[in-house]
Amino acid sequence: NPGVLPEPHVLVVDEAHELADRVRSQGTVSLSAGAEADEPKPVEESAAAGEDLAEA
Repeated sequence: NPGVLPEPHVLVVDEAHELADRVRSQGTVSLSAGAEADEPKPVEESAAAGEDLAEA
């Protein structure tokens, strides 16, 4: 529910050494070979977004 908690000013990350892997796992999409053939543009966009995230 929006508005339940106030807008945060600081983010404290416990186990920060796992942060990159956890963020990456949340943004990972599993695709089958058939899905890639059916939807080539979204797959290409997802790959580019993943590369951008990896470079960040």
